[in-house]
Amino acid sequence: MKSQVLKNNNGAVALYAKINECTDKNCKARFIWGTDETVQNQTKWIENLKKGDEFSYPLINLEKGKPHYTGLEIQMGSLTFKTKASDLTKFITTPDKPASFSAQLKNNTNVVLSWKKGEGGNKVLIRRNINICPDISDLTSDTIYLGEGLTFEDASLTPNTSYCYRAWMITSDGTYSAPAEITISTKAKTTTTTPVYIPQTSTIQTATKQAEKEFSLESTLRNISLNETQFRKNITASAGDNIEFLIEVKNTGKDKLENIVVKNLVNPDLTIKNVFVNNENRSLDSLEHAFLKELKKDEIFRVNFTATLNEYESEGSMVLITEASADNLSPLLDTVNIQKKPLERDIDDDSVKASFFANIMAGGWVPWSILILIVLALLIVYFSFKEERRK
Repeated sequence: MKSQVLKNNNGAVALYAKINECTDKNCKARFIWGTDETVQNQTKWIENLKKGDEFSYPLINLEKGKPHYTGLEIQMGSLTFKTKASDLTKFITTPDKPASFSAQLKNNTNVVLSWKKGEGGNKVLIRRNINICPDISDLTSDTIYLGEGLTFEDASLTPNTSYCYRAWMITSDGTYSAPAEITISTKAKTTTTTPVYIPQTSTIQTATKQAEKEFSLESTLRNISLNETQFRKNITASAGDNIEFLIEVKNTGKDKLENIVVKNLVNPDLTIKNVFVNNENRSLDSLEHAFLKELKKDEIFRVNFTATLNEYESEGSMVLITEASADNLSPLLDTVNIQKKPLERDIDDDSVKASFFANIMAGGWVPWSILILIVLALLIVYFSFKEERRK
């Protein structure tokens, strides 16, 4: 018996649970919760519960974008059971989406986006698509921005095209808000006969400089528990599955790169096990800021780590975001997705124990195997006593 978290929005959640066992048909339960594993807060008691009953309780005015923990306290007759700290359900309140998200079209190739940060988020993620609005897990959409600023200029538009931008607030552990959305359309390209003089030397220097300093970023993953051998952009996983992640930054230019940094937003539904940077074992903290001083032409900077998918209370897609930067070049972003399988829930061990002892105390059924053992024990005692008296 475990609590679930539903309707996580605007600093409010709905806690939900179901009574799996209740022998006296008059059980009562309440949720315990808090911002750490001591769960110092309790809801009101919900009484007159019986086996199979579902119950819920709302929590409001929670701090957005922060971790919380919840569990259950149940009374069955004279017995009381409470969720252990290791079995508490952890959830993170959803941050608010970016406010006042707007776009100002400068010309047919440039647009300036601006916004205000939503409460509870640390960074803003912006994705763009043509004619349709992107989802956060849509790999066909361009990720154009991930940062802590309030404006961004997108200078890669095409004339006579309709674009949809969506922006999400993201917490430091990867929990994201609902999207803010805006659409724009560029005009058809106009031709002009006015000659424009471009110095040849300047053009060559710019092109050479861009070609000399270039790099690529690719992040992939595979489910080790399913014996997957190929790294992919999307996988399906269940609670307890072990997942391997591979991040590669390649120097695709003509000159060496310096000060390469790889950052990862680690989702709280993952427990990181091992981290390797260029095949060397590193601390778990290095996953959030892996650094390499120099990367020569055609060389690859690799960050590899394994993680276990924790138990989760809701299905859906989990997005992990990686950012890579080098020298003074614009940072690159890439994402991978984990589709969470439905979790089959077993009756909690404490609930089983509570049901067993409560049934015995209430005079209910006792398993036949135990009755047989009790009868055999009594017979052994009886015949041993009888043999002693005969002697």
